[in-house]
Amino acid sequence: MKKFLIKVGLYSAVLFFGLLCFEFSLYTQENEYSYKKHFIEQHLKDIKVLTLGSSLFEVSVDPSIIGDSVFNGSMSGIGNIYKNSATHQMALRYLPLMSNLKTLIIPFPITDAYAGSGTWKYTLSPAGRSCLCMSVKYLHVLTDPRDILYWPELVNSNMQFMKRFERTDEENRICDARGLLSRNRDLEHRKPDWDYVRSGINSNKTRRDTWSVIQAYYEVAEVCREHGIELIGVATPYYKTKQDQITAQMKSDYHYVISEIKKKYPEVQFYDYTCDKRFTSDDFQDAVHLNNNGARKFSKIMKEEILKR
Repeated sequence: MKKFLIKVGLYSAVLFFGLLCFEFSLYTQENEYSYKKHFIEQHLKDIKVLTLGSSLFEVSVDPSIIGDSVFNGSMSGIGNIYKNSATHQMALRYLPLMSNLKTLIIPFPITDAYAGSGTWKYTLSPAGRSCLCMSVKYLHVLTDPRDILYWPELVNSNMQFMKRFERTDEENRICDARGLLSRNRDLEHRKPDWDYVRSGINSNKTRRDTWSVIQAYYEVAEVCREHGIELIGVATPYYKTKQDQITAQMKSDYHYVISEIKKKYPEVQFYDYTCDKRFTSDDFQDAVHLNNNGARKFSKIMKEEILKR
């Protein structure tokens, strides 16, 4: 029995070491998360306009249209500004180091008034677990000791990590050199049920959750004020099927959050394009994300209406 246990222990140790080596070999393969983190760190003095946040910006902000020294640092699943989000942590980490940064732009959709409780991550969908895994492993974001459990891609990621060994770095990072994710984002690749929206936007969150968003904005706004950085929150366009889910209470809480932020930091600007009629069905990849047509249109609007005002 003793010899059997020793063999089991040895085999387990060998297996664990092999899995650990595999995870570290994956770590050396470039992906969107590692690419954007390293780009920001290597261009701290060069970036003048930075976007951080979720996939809402990842697919809709084209720096080549907006201007030079603009970088799209947004990534799927890293959230926008609320407590315990990767975006919140990255903003606090990098903004003080970016001596020439003039403007930080963050997605601020109407649904963000209901985010930020900090408990969402432990009941994630497979796609959500994958994004959290990439945030923990490649962005080095830890908001809770349990987050370390999301580090291994073998058990947490469904992002086809094995294919990273077959592809070039450029193919692995998915986005272009300045951060826009545009591959296969056109009408030809749109799903037949692209406008379908799952029911269940949570309109019953407490004020404590809302205050989590406000307090996180306070922290980022304070850093921006100290370093002369303009902070802007932008609600990207929604297709009408998503617009139909927005209730009067959601709108009320959304404007409540904005008013509370502006009481303390009146210089923070907000723009709401949720129901902008300039965007048609041909501009969407799904009900909440723009396709390449919409990204070009939205980037031109951002350049003319937000950055040139």
